[in-house]
Amino acid sequence: RAIPATGGGPAAARLPDQVPPPLRKARAADLRELGRGLRHTFLAGQMGRAQRVLIEQHAAGHSTNYIQIQVPGSREGDLVAVTLTRDNLVDRFQ
Repeated sequence: RAIPATGGGPAAARLPDQVPPPLRKARAADLRELGRGLRHTFLAGQMGRAQRVLIEQHAAGHSTNYIQIQVPGSREGDLVAVTLTRDNLVDRFQ
C-alpha cells in the first residue's frame, strides 16, 4: 500500500535514518561509473557482429539490442543489416 505524500516531496524523504547527501552523491557517482563500465563491456562484445538496424532519422537508428548505429546512405524506415564497428557506433565508448 502506498503511503500518501503530504507536505510536498516523496514520502521517503520523511523517513528516519536518511543517507547523508555526500554519501548519496558518492553512491550515485559509483553507480554511474559502474553503468559506464558495463556499457563499455557490452559494446566491446558486440564489435564485429551483424546487427539489424531500423533507421529512424539522420541515417542512424537502433539495433535490436538498442545500440545506436550510424548507417550512411540509409533512409528513415529502412531496416538494414550492418556489422558493428567503432566507426558506425553513434554511442561512443566513454
